[in-house]
Amino acid sequence: MPDHKNNSIYTDLPSMRVKEGRILIKVLSDPFVVYRARKYLPVIHVKDTEADLDYLLFVSAISLSETLENIRAEYGTLIDKEFAIRKKDSAQTSPYEIEELN
Repeated sequence: MPDHKNNSIYTDLPSMRVKEGRILIKVLSDPFVVYRARKYLPVIHVKDTEADLDYLLFVSAISLSETLENIRAEYGTLIDKEFAIRKKDSAQTSPYEIEELN
């Protein structure tokens, strides 16, 4: 498993694009920030478990951050948690739907 003490090494990962199709992910870090588009943005390092690829998942959307924070508060971390994630519909502002798998 990667060492998450120095999250800066993960800031060059591609961004995960979440659409209406379900994506199975494993969380590899707790939230941290990256500097993109002249501002700091909250992200988590995730692995698409079906494609075996690592991404940064931007977690600033309320529908995503509130759910993840409730889980983080309950378990003390998001690391190693697995989820199915998707957007409710194709609209850019569509809320995220998250199903906890473990």
